Amino acid sequence: ICTHCGEGRKIVPFTCKSRFCPSCGKRYTDEWVRRVKGAILDLTHRHIVFTIPEELREIICADRNLLKEMVDAAATVCKEIMRQWRNIKGITTGILIVIHTFGRDLKFNPHIHMLLTEGGFTKEKAWVNIPYISYKALRKKWQYHLLTRLKESLPRTYENSRLIDYLFREKENGFYVYARDRVKGLRHIIAYIARYMSRPAIALSRIISYNGQEVIFYYEDQDTGEDQICTLPALEFINLLVSHIPEKNFKMVRRFGLYARKTRDFSKR
Repeated sequence: ICTHCGEGRKIVPFTCKSRFCPSCGKRYTDEWVRRVKGAILDLTHRHIVFTIPEELREIICADRNLLKEMVDAAATVCKEIMRQWRNIKGITTGILIVIHTFGRDLKFNPHIHMLLTEGGFTKEKAWVNIPYISYKALRKKWQYHLLTRLKESLPRTYENSRLIDYLFREKENGFYVYARDRVKGLRHIIAYIARYMSRPAIALSRIISYNGQEVIFYYEDQDTGEDQICTLPALEFINLLVSHIPEKNFKMVRRFGLYARKTRDFSKR
């Protein structure tokens, strides 16, 4: 506002620079993808999603540090799977992981999206293709490594021990892992990164209306494939969104193997 006449006005927009904001988050995502693009190998990748049973969601929600245990367990699983391929020792693959804490209905549902190279370098720097991944082994190893890490990290109480034993016993096929999507070509890989590796909990296009009191949005039911309409009081809606803001300095994106910072120069060669 003009300090002399009081009538002259000029609007200057400022960004909030928050990844949580759908507008600023989009800009952050584009910049993040641009930086990562130079480190991604132009090879076939496998998109893998690691999920957890409902019984663990509240426990991890109460202690967000356990999200790192999920990441480390998932990375360990894939490293083991790759090393056991035809007993190849010392193979190094590329692993890029992002943590999503939200489900389609915005409730706390932590899961992991991973891009994994279908192969790796041996100690002799020779590339080995690994096109086959056993889903059964993925599920069982994911269950074992995650529950083992949680058992060591959680307080040693009767309730926690009983829950861990129950999940080992009842989930005899392991925890659900989706690993069917194969991504070929650098352009498609980058598109996958932009879609899955950094996005807000809800897109603006999914918000139908807001009347000052309630927010109406829709989401696709994963079981039926049909759209579900959800109406929430504004404060409850905001509370759901806020619950997915990461803790300060907590890294939601992790890199292992060829994509780790210490080995990235080698992977470029």
